Amino acid sequence: MKIINETEWDTRQLRRVFSAVLRESNRVEGQHNYTLSVHVVRARGRTVSGYAYFHSGRMKLRLPSPKHGALDTILVGWLFDHELAHCRGHAHKVMGQLNHQSSATTENYPYLTAGEGLGTKTAPLPAIYFQVVRAARVTARLKAWEARQARAERAVKKLRRQAAYYARAINQGSKSD
Repeated sequence: MKIINETEWDTRQLRRVFSAVLRESNRVEGQHNYTLSVHVVRARGRTVSGYAYFHSGRMKLRLPSPKHGALDTILVGWLFDHELAHCRGHAHKVMGQLNHQSSATTENYPYLTAGEGLGTKTAPLPAIYFQVVRAARVTARLKAWEARQARAERAVKKLRRQAAYYARAINQGSKSD
């Protein structure tokens, strides 16, 4: 099963719920013939929804943002199960209670943990302001070059003194001859 998660919900927890529902569905209805590709996107509102293609392995699930509150695993399991039924070729009129969100209960999904909400992904790393970081690097390099420049100026001053000394020594040596 391939999961493309574009939401803030934790992909590992979504995979755990989807796998549990798929195992139970395969036990009851037989092995699913297609490789599942589940695309999870954020819903515009507070409700869950989705769609799937008949006799395929492709489905899209819309889950609300975590800012709207916790999302129950049983509700997510029901939505996945409903869309999986479409992937198996079932239309709404033959789905029975699976067609209604009211069937998302612990009696129908005892293998899912009741009342447990899905977790969100780990907090993102703090934002890095590249211009600030680069400015600090430039300031450090400038300080290093200024230190080199001061050292070079002292070396030039010393060498000028030495050159003047030797110029005087040579002039005095030529006068004494």
